[in-house]
Amino acid sequence: MLVGAGVAHQREVAGAGLDAIALMAKAVDTAAVDAGSSEVLARIDWIGTPEGTWRHRDPGHLLAPRIGPLAAGDPHAVTTVVADVGILQQDLLNAAAAAVMGGARVALVVGGEAKFRALQATIAGVELEDPDEPEDAAPDARIKPDALGVSDLEIVRNAVSPVVAYALIENAFGHALGRTPAAHGAAVAELWARLAAIAADNPDAWDRTGHDVSAIADGQAPGNRMIAEPYTKRHSAQWNVDQAAALLFCSLETAQQLGIAEERFVFPRASVVANQAVPVSERRDIHRSVGAEIGAPALLDLAGISIDDVAHLDLYSCFPSAVEILGAALGLDVDAESRPLSVTGGLAFAGGPLNNYVLQALVALAARLRGDPGSVGLSTSVSGFLAKQGFSLWSTTPPARGFKSVDVSAQVAEAQDLVPVVDEAGGGTIATWTVDHSAGAPRSVAIVDRRDGTRTIGVSHDGAVAAALLADDPIGARAEVAAGGELTVDAP
Repeated sequence: MLVGAGVAHQREVAGAGLDAIALMAKAVDTAAVDAGSSEVLARIDWIGTPEGTWRHRDPGHLLAPRIGPLAAGDPHAVTTVVADVGILQQDLLNAAAAAVMGGARVALVVGGEAKFRALQATIAGVELEDPDEPEDAAPDARIKPDALGVSDLEIVRNAVSPVVAYALIENAFGHALGRTPAAHGAAVAELWARLAAIAADNPDAWDRTGHDVSAIADGQAPGNRMIAEPYTKRHSAQWNVDQAAALLFCSLETAQQLGIAEERFVFPRASVVANQAVPVSERRDIHRSVGAEIGAPALLDLAGISIDDVAHLDLYSCFPSAVEILGAALGLDVDAESRPLSVTGGLAFAGGPLNNYVLQALVALAARLRGDPGSVGLSTSVSGFLAKQGFSLWSTTPPARGFKSVDVSAQVAEAQDLVPVVDEAGGGTIATWTVDHSAGAPRSVAIVDRRDGTRTIGVSHDGAVAAALLADDPIGARAEVAAGGELTVDAP
């Protein structure tokens, strides 16, 4: 069970403050306080960390000597694991559960970043020093992804920035709902304003402003700008944050030995992961996630409950399309204001360091569950551009049939409907699109269904092409992609 959960954050200027490892250590100390046992730190013998933007080779062994009583021990008595970018955070949590079931006394899952500190140092021209680490440092185990769900042509055409990839998904999703771009943009802003309101009430959120619909949707609003249609800066996950989170897991026997009170226990009840990664451009229905559609009901079946039995939700919220698609797979009405879809406020407002948001969310989810004993909470994970999906259920009540975890990747692979993507000139119709403003001048990006049944990706820096895309819903409109990828579209 989970017995301790804690976060740490800072907002220092000119590069002052803690580095990422020290910030993680602070979160671990907070998790121990949450567990009500300082001795729990001395029992840690497994540390799992999701890879970050930092360059540490073995963050677990850097962290171990800083954690309470472990500072006096041998840090190499601890098994360390790093989960690379591209690994679901749920998979790392499952690895921690497996470590405890395999004999580990206390398993720690911890992650964090100090990117705001680094940004402020760069602005101020301050040199930062990070902890020293031996050149041959390496974790005891590294979890590496088989695939990231990105195609070569997506890289060549620069369609792999998160905001562009999710905007391509978003515009396909709005079209599938029968909405005009304007109507869908309004709906997305309303959804995000509800998350902003949640973040405003979250003391650990990075941005507690509580932005309203206009402040989110308006790309000319102060502090906001258009990034990739229909996303503004305030639609987008923010990773320039200084945040860390730590989760302590152990067995019932260890918890009793440590005298941890039962009201601190939060049990993982069930987990489902889908790791069959498909590039955005190869998905027949770009607005769908087959992994979520199979994984979400599988999770509820595994636990023997319905979505109506889930009291607390946290849908992975890097961009609105992730919330919309995961919510649809779970049978939720994401437009219903009566049911909060996040316990934090999401990555755009609450924050969530690269590859670490789910840990932040589980700290908040554990608090909700402890305050509502016997209720069930649901956490979701995403890797890549909705390429991989994870779901888990948690409760203060132990699962009657024990914790169960299932990987549905094989079923997802069988159910996928893929389209071959080619780097060839030719014409067809637009499957989805966005106009990327991140570099200043507009850059149009479109996935084009070719007449021969294949697909390609077209790009244009011509303002007239951007104007044509923005004039009306261009999905289904005729387009041409020349050799090299230059996009032209029919005027509306």
